[in-house]
Amino acid sequence: MLIVLAVAALLLVLGLVEHVLHCRRLNAIKLRILVNGTRGKTSVTRLIAGMLREHGLVTWAKTTGSDARYILPDGSACDYRGGRRANIIEQLPFIRLAARGNAEAIVIECMALLPENQQLMADKLVRPTHVVLTNAFVDHVDEIGSTAQETARVLALSVPAGAVTIAGDLQFAPYVH
Repeated sequence: MLIVLAVAALLLVLGLVEHVLHCRRLNAIKLRILVNGTRGKTSVTRLIAGMLREHGLVTWAKTTGSDARYILPDGSACDYRGGRRANIIEQLPFIRLAARGNAEAIVIECMALLPENQQLMADKLVRPTHVVLTNAFVDHVDEIGSTAQETARVLALSVPAGAVTIAGDLQFAPYVH
């Protein structure tokens, strides 16, 4: 029993240390953009990252889905998943790598579906300074909702307080401020 408690305490301490380090890494990256919506996220993520690079910012980007890639500051792309299933915690190694690479900006395609994961992206994993919401079509009905309004409400959970929001769909208006 004592060993179980000691292991649990160690894991708790390690988790707290990782959280503090993650927050420091995020704070070191001044421009953090999260791209969310039901369609077009990968294209928009790549487009924004390219514009920031052309503007001279050291920019790292991350796309998800069937073409999961890190887009490096030189514009090249590399697979990061290596056949593993998608996992929302994969934001942590990306942020770590971008911070080590002196990122001035990151652009991340939101991979969250469940409402609680949308909020986790907003409040803990990415803490975006800007959120781009592409559209709110009915999709992933079991996780996001069966109407465009429900979809917009759930996707808007990825917008933390104080973030600049750019929405391409008026359905987001009631849910973002």
